[in-house]
Amino acid sequence: MGRRKKVVASEQTETTLDTRMKTRSHRKELECRICHFESCIVAMDVGSVICDYCVALMAGPPELPTQLRPKTGYPRGWHLKMIFISEDGKYFSKGVEVTKEEAKHIKAEIPVIDPKRVKRAYKKRTTK
Repeated sequence: MGRRKKVVASEQTETTLDTRMKTRSHRKELECRICHFESCIVAMDVGSVICDYCVALMAGPPELPTQLRPKTGYPRGWHLKMIFISEDGKYFSKGVEVTKEEAKHIKAEIPVIDPKRVKRAYKKRTTK
């Protein structure tokens, strides 16, 4: 046989409030105390209500986090290119600064695709 757990007083009151809210005699409808427009159904022991719209106006918009990385001023995707030369003459390879000699070696390693050997997509023949 299992033992019975002791019920804490705060848990007991919460459950009784939940069961009381289910019956119509233990709930009432209140208007928002700021805008007097929205109405909420609450328990009998609640004195006043503020609607979610008024709470949002009081709290204001959330603060956006600051950028994790500062902007570099280079165009989008510059750190993905094999060789990128900035306006001030710096050479970059995949976002890392390299010397001019290293950049020449990287250019030599890039394979050049022969345009004659590229496979072309052929159109399907249509019946007339």
